[in-house]
Amino acid sequence: MHRFDGLVLRWPTFGIKLEPVIKERSTPADEVCLFSNYREGYGERWDHFEEGEDATKKLGGFILAILGTIQNWNDNSLARMPRVRDRIARVRLKDTEGGLNLNMKAKDILAVVQRGEVAAEKTDRSAGDRG
Repeated sequence: MHRFDGLVLRWPTFGIKLEPVIKERSTPADEVCLFSNYREGYGERWDHFEEGEDATKKLGGFILAILGTIQNWNDNSLARMPRVRDRIARVRLKDTEGGLNLNMKAKDILAVVQRGEVAAEKTDRSAGDRG
């Protein structure tokens, strides 16, 4: 989003961030969220990895977490800045959705599309509130 922003905005910019579902407390309301102000939803973005007994999985997960950090550190840092976090709609995906799931079933694709539509509606309403 920082590439489209300037000192004087000609139009509102919004982003959609695809992230994993929160397994411990996932509800349908958590699948798409756009915070109404900067003070909401504050938190760090961590790359978690396998914590099982298999040392190979642990090492592989650790390396993937490092690569994810290298790839996304700038976006994750900017998403914490004032007037940015409240313009990013978060769409949470299950393990069987998005990413490298190239053989997704039609119902899974439709579910992701529907969440994207909800995110677009929320950003549209949010743009109307801002001006």
